Amino acid sequence: MEIKNLNEVCMINMGQSPDSSSYNDKKEGLAFYQGNADFGEIHPTTRVWCNNPIKIAEKDDILISVRAPIGSMNIANEKCCIGRGLASIKPIDKNECNQNYLYYFLESKVPYMQSKGTGSTFKAINKGILTSLQIKLPNIREQEKISSIISKIKAQIHNKKLQIRKYDELVKSQFIEMFGDLKNNSKNFELATIKDYFRVGSSKRVFEKDWTKSGVPFYRAREVVKLSENGFVDNELFISEKMYQEYSMKYGKPCADDIIVTAVGTLGKTYIVKPNDKFYYKDGNIILLHKINDISSIYVNYLYQTDFIKDQIIKTANVITVGTYTIKNAQNTQIIVPPIELQNQFADFVKLIDKLKFTLKEEIKKLQECYNSLMKEYFE
Repeated sequence: MEIKNLNEVCMINMGQSPDSSSYNDKKEGLAFYQGNADFGEIHPTTRVWCNNPIKIAEKDDILISVRAPIGSMNIANEKCCIGRGLASIKPIDKNECNQNYLYYFLESKVPYMQSKGTGSTFKAINKGILTSLQIKLPNIREQEKISSIISKIKAQIHNKKLQIRKYDELVKSQFIEMFGDLKNNSKNFELATIKDYFRVGSSKRVFEKDWTKSGVPFYRAREVVKLSENGFVDNELFISEKMYQEYSMKYGKPCADDIIVTAVGTLGKTYIVKPNDKFYYKDGNIILLHKINDISSIYVNYLYQTDFIKDQIIKTANVITVGTYTIKNAQNTQIIVPPIELQNQFADFVKLIDKLKFTLKEEIKKLQECYNSLMKEYFE
């Protein structure tokens, strides 16, 4: 088995942004991809075209983000212009290096590439980092075999994630069916405000000097966004058990069925606190809703995902610098309150779907562990 530097087996084409006067939305020239923001699940999505391109990638080239963030990848589905946020990579000789094998090799090196990023504002890598990557090259049949094995696992993960998304769409559909057009309150449910049903507050301030590398998880808005979207988070920050116990006794702590809401940056993302959750959170970043009247947290959680509440948050947010959702604005956020029996019916439906999603997530976890093991075996 040979081991070569990437530039010995691949053409590495670093992107360069053309003059902005060549940009257009009239589909004149080539599709222009500036960076990771243009990426889709597999192929990029064209938002801008360029009629005077400088750096060009060909159809089927691997596109890799070299800045903010480093390592995201797509496959070009047409000849295109690439900006400075991207590089395109393809094998010089497809009989020496299989395209899919190359893709998975690059994917395995993302953590390494990220560790080599430099820059005070946005981390980036240069061509030297890419060219110095060392790739193992078994014979082409073995590369094809390895690629096939990995592709099958990735396909299974993709299909299960797709099934989860379909379940999410089913819940949204059920919400609309049960509660109607919320903007117009088409079913004439009770109108109220958050403060009528929740005590709204935040946490005791924890200073940066009190953050630790282990202990009780400490969440900022960014962690709650991940919890909202994924149901879990790989946490980076903690506070000591002693501080957690002291603050819990003096100032309270998140309890089961409370709702936490992001209040800065990405606004209005929610997470329902689970019975076994143990964490503290950053004041000002997160608002806590604690029930004082009979209402379903699951219903309110989904209500926050609708335009009925999103529009209110946007309207009241201070967007001069960074958008904020204040305690006062949260208290005065208007909500629609259907009969509690109807809310509970919806909650029961959500719990059933969550059980099905949990099974799928466990299967994905096992597949991901297998995938990680194979990547380590083949590419390290």
